[in-house]
Amino acid sequence: MALTALGLAAARRGATTPAAALRNVLVATRAWSSAAGPSVTDQMIAYARQEGGFAAMDVVQSGLAMQPDSNAGVDTSRLLLVMSEISGAQADWAASAKWASAAAAAAAATPPGVPAEQLGELSLSARLQQVRALLAAGLDADAATAAASPPVVISDTASSGSSSAAPLLHSLQRLVTAAAGDATAAEQPRWEAPSGGSGGVLEAASAKLSGDILLLQGKGPEAAEAYQSASDSAASAADAAAAGPGGDTGLLSARAAREVQADASLGLAQVSMASKQWEEAEERLSAALKAAEAAGGEAAPLLAPVLALLGVVYSRTARVMYGEGMFREAAKLSKLDPARLSVAPPSHALHPSLHAALAWRYCQLLNALPNRGGEAAAWEGSAAGGGGGDGGGGVPAAAAAAEESTSARYPVLLAILTKLSEAPAASAQLDAFLRAQPSATAVPFISWVADLEARAASAEERRALGALCERLVLARERLEEERMDALYVDSLRVLAGGDGQQEALMASDPASYATQLAEAVTGGPVVREGYSPAYDALLAVAPPAALTPAGVAKAHKEAAELAEDMRARRRRSFAAVVGRLRISSPEQEAALLAPSAASRILELLLGLSSEGEREALLPDCFTPPPEGGSAAAEDAETDELWCTPLQLLNEIDARVRDVVEARGGGGFIRLRQGEQAALGGGSHGLSGGAYEAALRHLRAAVAERWLDTLPAGATGSSSEEFGPV
Repeated sequence: MALTALGLAAARRGATTPAAALRNVLVATRAWSSAAGPSVTDQMIAYARQEGGFAAMDVVQSGLAMQPDSNAGVDTSRLLLVMSEISGAQADWAASAKWASAAAAAAAATPPGVPAEQLGELSLSARLQQVRALLAAGLDADAATAAASPPVVISDTASSGSSSAAPLLHSLQRLVTAAAGDATAAEQPRWEAPSGGSGGVLEAASAKLSGDILLLQGKGPEAAEAYQSASDSAASAADAAAAGPGGDTGLLSARAAREVQADASLGLAQVSMASKQWEEAEERLSAALKAAEAAGGEAAPLLAPVLALLGVVYSRTARVMYGEGMFREAAKLSKLDPARLSVAPPSHALHPSLHAALAWRYCQLLNALPNRGGEAAAWEGSAAGGGGGDGGGGVPAAAAAAEESTSARYPVLLAILTKLSEAPAASAQLDAFLRAQPSATAVPFISWVADLEARAASAEERRALGALCERLVLARERLEEERMDALYVDSLRVLAGGDGQQEALMASDPASYATQLAEAVTGGPVVREGYSPAYDALLAVAPPAALTPAGVAKAHKEAAELAEDMRARRRRSFAAVVGRLRISSPEQEAALLAPSAASRILELLLGLSSEGEREALLPDCFTPPPEGGSAAAEDAETDELWCTPLQLLNEIDARVRDVVEARGGGGFIRLRQGEQAALGGGSHGLSGGAYEAALRHLRAAVAERWLDTLPAGATGSSSEEFGPV
């Protein structure tokens, strides 16, 4: 996919650089061929491209050691080029660029006797691979320098009219003239398919870049012609490489040909998207996805640009959920996560500008969805800093930009909220501010305030931040409920007219009613045509079932049920996540002062006679009871206790700490009633060393079976806090 970035990066750098790049790098030549049979070098290359990975690199390096001159010669250059391709497949673009540069130098230092056209192809292939690697690494300036470096000069006969590459070379020169802004050009540049030639990877790449320039000039039909020729040439080259009698031994691999084919299909799709031919664009993107999967597999980062464009197509054709799925999968394949940019940068297989484009498109979609403003802001920050080109700094720049934006914006927001909370009319002013600033009740900001609370130096500051955090959580819940109620009321507004006109409209013309309902809810016009002639005609004759009276009534009923269910779920989730409950009755206070479930479960476990019985009962301790409760428990008026592994672990740690302090402190230690009984030989009959040994054994069992798989620091306590278990 980096070939797409080549055309875009060249266009960004101005008219002179792409002209030099096209003139000096992508010159039309015939495909590499050899009259001799498969040599040892051919066999090594075929094996390396079939196997890949470090084993293939070992074989190629062995082949380099066998060469008479490790810095010159055709075979040396070919092996170095294979090393570059293998490194690129592993997303090690720095190594890929280094090997490609060495391949070009080895081709230039080849002793006399090799035909100039073959050396030209070899040099051009190495230069193309080098530019591709540098662009994928985000080193745009270095890529421009490499593109401007002249490859091995092809003989005059190769550029004359007798060569099969001459027509394509001539068309590229005309395109270069147009790209350089030469107003004296005698004719408008137009890409022409080469007459004859072998249709190799270089020709396909040249045609693809020609299509890029034509598309940037707004010449869609000519660009589509160039892209189609590039796709056909690349597919033919890939098929020929795969079917070769000696394996894939060409200058550039079948993988490179498939990548050019995918790039060309992407170009065709963009031509269709520019003319709003969405169905055709989807078909062409499917072809690009197939070629990309053939090049890198089903989970390769190369699929991300294709999936991102599919997300755009789905979004523009009112298939929002499919579009979000495509964006999410593209972000997953490219390892792009705005929340972890500083510690987990995205895949280096793609140019940083592609990461930025993906983040921005995803941000646009999230902004159009309800209650997704926090996510949209995170993706917007990733897009704002992710387009840097040089030094591979696009991704770190995105993380730095997001952190800088947070560090500059959150303290100001906190100061405003603190000031409003202290004002006499705090409630009204604060509520108005929270309604006008949704970011103040977004999860990232609330989490940031909670972190400040945890790190607060004084108890007074901790109480103030805790009160503000609780207030923000409650405001977020209230505002979300208000937005949901408003959305539901808007959807029912048409039915509550009172004069029966809307009910009659729903019965007589459900399609018009559904359109009015959608416009009332969304506040914008509804697109009812322009998808495709067949689909428009189908909608006019037979509207979907959702537009019938029964479908509309069912939708209203399901919306009411969903609203009530989401309210209940949100109340439970916020209480569980935040962990702050208002004590408004004596019963709640008594429940808080009573022994915790973890403490009572630990007493039960210590009352068992053997370590094996305690371990066998642990899974039941961590299993919550059925949501409605069991009949036996209700009849016996008993509690069905359960706790999480972390809660039990914290209870064990607290008791072990008290035991250690009581044994070595020498002073009076105030213990809870249950712990005093435990140290003195409570109902479980354990005391002294046996009690401590039982606690440590339980701690080891819980940590080993339930907590050791968590990330470092996720448990909030250290396994070595009280010495070896």
